Order: sequence, then structure tokens, then C-alpha cells
Amino acid sequence: MRNSLRICALLLLSLPALAFAQQNDEQVLPVEIARTQYEPPPASICIDVVVTDKAGKPIRGLGASDFTLLDNGQPEKVLSFQAVDGTRSNPDPPVEVILVIDAVNQDRQQVSHTESEIEGFLRQNNGLLTQPISIYRLTGLRLSASTLPSLDGNALAKEVARGMEPRIVSKEAIRGIQAQLTSEYAGMRNNFSLQALGAIAIEQRRKPGRKLVLWMGPGWPIENGANNSFDWVTEFATRMREARISLYSLSEQPPSDGSPNYEDSPQGVKSAKYMQPGNLALDVLAPQSGGRVMVSPGLAGSIRKSIEDASVYYTLWFDPPRTNTVDEYHELKVVVDQPKLNARTRTFYYDEPVFYDQPKVVTERLTLDQLEQRLTGAEESKDGEFAQQLSAIELTERMSSLILASWKSRMPGEKSRAALVALADASVFLDPTVEKTGADPKPDVQTQRLMLSRTIDYLHKTIPRLPDFFAQRKMDIYAEPPRKDDQTWKTATDNRTLHRADTVIATMLYRNGREQVDAEKAKVKLTREEGSLITKGTFGPILSTVLLDAARSSMTWSRWDRGLEGPRAVFRFVVPRERSHYALAFCCLTDMSKNESFEQATGYHGELTIDPVTGDILCLAVQADLKPGMPILRADIMVEYAPVSIGGKTYIGPERSISITRRRTVSALHEWGQTLRIFGPYVTMLSDSTFDDYHKFGSESRILPDFAPVSDKQ
Repeated sequence: MRNSLRICALLLLSLPALAFAQQNDEQVLPVEIARTQYEPPPASICIDVVVTDKAGKPIRGLGASDFTLLDNGQPEKVLSFQAVDGTRSNPDPPVEVILVIDAVNQDRQQVSHTESEIEGFLRQNNGLLTQPISIYRLTGLRLSASTLPSLDGNALAKEVARGMEPRIVSKEAIRGIQAQLTSEYAGMRNNFSLQALGAIAIEQRRKPGRKLVLWMGPGWPIENGANNSFDWVTEFATRMREARISLYSLSEQPPSDGSPNYEDSPQGVKSAKYMQPGNLALDVLAPQSGGRVMVSPGLAGSIRKSIEDASVYYTLWFDPPRTNTVDEYHELKVVVDQPKLNARTRTFYYDEPVFYDQPKVVTERLTLDQLEQRLTGAEESKDGEFAQQLSAIELTERMSSLILASWKSRMPGEKSRAALVALADASVFLDPTVEKTGADPKPDVQTQRLMLSRTIDYLHKTIPRLPDFFAQRKMDIYAEPPRKDDQTWKTATDNRTLHRADTVIATMLYRNGREQVDAEKAKVKLTREEGSLITKGTFGPILSTVLLDAARSSMTWSRWDRGLEGPRAVFRFVVPRERSHYALAFCCLTDMSKNESFEQATGYHGELTIDPVTGDILCLAVQADLKPGMPILRADIMVEYAPVSIGGKTYIGPERSISITRRRTVSALHEWGQTLRIFGPYVTMLSDSTFDDYHKFGSESRILPDFAPVSDKQ
């Protein structure tokens, strides 16, 4: 998985006048925040609701205020609401109707009758369908399907008539399920039928939009010998919810084994101890999903009645509450605030700890002075043990690069040095200690403008004149400990300590204002996760882009900092998303979307540290402003600059950079003979890069005075 921070490389050609905000005496540059439609984050739960009157007629024209959503009996905030009325408002994509011909749990005569009813329905109205329809056929050998969802009923009817040859739509499609089944062996029929339903759910969860799955037949037999695990219950509930599937059981006769009809009481299974063989019956799963059980003569009529639910319905999004319990059962109920109306929807869901990031457990928080005391006598400690002690600490104030460099020499070994670096890097976005800030008075607005005008001049004149050069980058990568085999995607780890996972040394090339890694000299190929931690544009473009964004937004005086060469001026900036060129890319999402990567511009804030005399940029810190529940929660970078010698001249170049991300993992889950990608816990990754050994491209020569050539004969 990869989450990359991408700063658009814009060359600074002109810069508008900067507006500086002072406490109580200056105005911040006004920012217009555009109102955007709510985008449900991955943790949000979506339910589709069909509202009918007593006669079963669908009700149009309801608004969000007409609905009350109850989660375990408590009102839940509806984050987003959509009404589909079949006339003025239609979903995109449209609701897909899936007809499943069950040739496993019916005899040949029943299957033939089912096919005849389906063909008759498809050929109605000259084959013009109101909803796109696809058809699956389940036999004792395979699960096959029609070519594509279609509005051409006549073409679909022909496919049904000729037996529907299997189609392959992707490498992970639900094809090739093999089983040797006999109609007498109920347990195998049960398992195979459920596997087929699960495979349909996995395929459909990769497609956006709502689906109605109409299972044509009385369902599968229920026996104690069948697979009735609680894991299957939670998986069916979750995957069909993710796929937005409403399941319908359509038959002309009730199940032959006398399975109970749970339509009037479709509660789910709260835990494994309540598991019963009938909990995975078709007539139970259907109403729990918001669908229906219809037993009546004439399947074509039942199909028409079911498809009415695709024309008028309402969609609600909400965020589940936080939980530390795996598979925590939550009952759902939607109440319509109008009399004599019935709301039919999904009746429950299972909440998981990984729907949100879990808070970090910190053993102790220390100031720099307290940490320095802890380092007394560290040289005599065991390296591994002292590294563990440092990993359990969190700082309350920033550790500068100078302090880090001096304290690294006091570590007993390589492990503790790495732990100290991780501790320091995690603190770079905190405020510094009072002792490290200058005591000089705050400069007036005119002086601030003069400082930044020198910075603008620096960006105009110095950055574009940088020669072509190359430098060495050493990147230490830190990550959380790998998860153990017994930890599943549903659980979050308590151990969030960072350890050095890898060190990568590369040659950086800077040519014509562009930077790249010298691929020929790269000895180690970065993984996607490691590649996401590289900060691009550190040699100049990132500075121009951030300053341009800040100029169009707001920039305020922050403080003086103390440096080796004297006081340094620090400015704060805040850039809203609407004016940002800070693009955040995340790879990869689950397979519920055709696009594996997520990318969008995001607002950000940070600090710019400059030399008040020369205008040189000495440090840039940027923190992305991200919404809770997004697949990436943190995307922060810090770059420190210092004088470097290139070709005998001194320039300001990057000396050190830090990148920190906290993002979701994606786990591969194997179920029903298929593989699907699902979100797992959040993890933190950090990189600490240093730049040195700068050299100018090309060759140089000069004539030395008093030079006398040496004869070959001597």
C-alpha cells in the first residue's frame, strides 16, 4: 500500500502582496470556503430504505427530517441523505437487478419452470427493461453469469434459453467453483449455495451502487452438518452491506425442509453462543438485508413486485460508534415520522475496532529536560533494553536536530540511537521549549514584510539559478512492529512503537529544475510503503508552491527561534483545501472501487523559518488537514536547509527531511474460495533522510601558475 505526498512543482513567477495577521491589530487575508457535498469516509455505513404504506405502495417525497435512525435503540446522526423517486431523481449508477437461477436446490422440472417464468418476464414490453438486469445460474458444477448487465430483455432471454455459458470478467471473478454434489447430500448443497451467494456478494462489492439479488428458488436445506459458523454470519452481513445488496427469496412453494420464516423477526446473531443452524437460511438472510421473502404462484409477478423497490427508496449514511469489541452487534431501525408508513431496511450490522484509529497508549510523556536526565548513564545500559525504554516515551516539546546530534553520541548502541531518532522525529511538529525561542520583541508588520520580500527575492533569483548537481540521500525508514499471525484485520495492535525497518542510500540528481533518483546507482528498490515516504520537491519547487499558497491564504508571525548563526524568524501559515496545491495520493484502496488509488488536494498548515537578514529559507514544516475516517489520517513533512558547497560556490540546500504518515492497511481476506481486499488497522511510518556529498555535473579545469610540464624521459 502506498500513500504518497505530492507537492505540485509550480515555479514562482510572481507573488501577490502578502497579508500578515497580527493578534488584535491586523486582519487575516479573507478566505472563501466553498461548500462541498459531504463525502462519506470509508468507515461510514450506508443503508437503503424502502418506505411503503399499508397496501405496500412505495412512498415518494420524504425528506431527511422525516427519518429517525436508531442504532441499538439510540438516535444516530445521519451524515448524508439521498432520495430516489424514479422520476426527477435517479441514482448513478442505476440499481442493478440480479436474477439467480438455483439449479442445485430444485429439480429439473422446477428449474425449467423458473427459466420459463424469467424468459416471460424479460420479453415483456418488447424486451425493454426499466432496470439493468444480470443473470446468474448455479448448478452442481459452477456458477455462471450473463455477459453484462443489460436493459435488453430479449437478449437476456436468449442467454437463459441457451443455458448461459460461463463468462470470465476478471482474474478474481467468481468462476471455476468446482464441487461434486448430489441432491441427497443436504450439507454439501447448503455449503455450495452459501459459497455461491458469498461469491456474488464479493463480485458486486467491487461495483458501486445498489443491487437487488433475486434468488429464484426455495433456498437451501438447513442441517446441523452444514457450515453454520458465526464467522460466516458476520461475513455475509458485512459483505452484502458493503455491496449494498438487498436479497430477495422468490419461490412458488415454501422450503421443503420446513425452515422457519424469520421475516417478522429478522434480528441477527449477537454472538457465537447464539448461533443456530437456521441463521444462514435464505428466508432469514433476505429480510435481514432489507429484502423480502415472497412465496406466491407466478414468479414473473414476484419479479415485477420486487423490482418496484428499485424505483423509489432513500439512502442514509452514518458513522458507527467507536468500539473495542470485535464483531460488536448493532441493531438498526429506521422510523418514519409519519403515521401508517413502514420502513424496510437492513436490520443490523457488526461494528469493528478498525473502523476508526485507536488511541495510542503511551507509557510516559517527558519534557526534554526530563529526557536528558533519563539519558544520564545511558552509555552503560544494554542497547536493546534502553531502546525499548525510549520507544515507550513520547515528548511534550520539540527536539531540535542540534540536540538530537549531541544526544546520539550518548547512546549505548545502534538500536538505541535509532529509537532516539524516531522519538525526536515524532516531536518535530510540536512547539519548541521557551528556552529555544528568542526573547526579542515581535517585529512590526513593515519589518515582517521586508523579511518575506527577501525570501521572495531568494526564490526568484537563487532557486532558478541552481546548477545541475547530484547529492547522496540516506533514508532511514521506521515502522511499527509487524503484526502477528494470530492478529486479524479486525483487531488493532497496542504496540505502536517505531523501529528502524530499513536504510536506503540513493544518489539524487537535479537537472533543469527537476529532481530524480539515479536509477542506475540505486542498489535497493523501495517498496510501495517506503516510496510513499519520499518528500519530492525538496530542492526548491516545494518552497515556491507552499509560499504561493500561503500568500493567497493567510500567513502570521509566530516567534523568534534561536539558531547557531543568530535569531531566525518563524511564520505560521494556513491554506484551505480550495486554495491548496498540496495533493495527497493514497494507494491502495480496497477492491470496492475500480480506482485503486485515492487522490485529492487537501488543506494544510505549517511553519516557515527564514533568515531575517538574507531571506534564506531554513526550515519548512507542512501538516495536512485530513478528516477523521479517511484512509490516511496524517501526512506531515519537515525539511531543514543549510549552506552547501556545489562546484566551489555556496548555496542553500536540503540537509535533512522527515516524513510521517498514518494510514490504513489493506488486508487480503480469503472467503468462499475468493480473495477480497478489506481495510485493516492504521499504522504509522516515518522516514528520516539526510542529504550530503553535493557535486556539480560536468568537469572543471584550471591553469595553475608556475606550472612546468615534466618530460617523459625523466
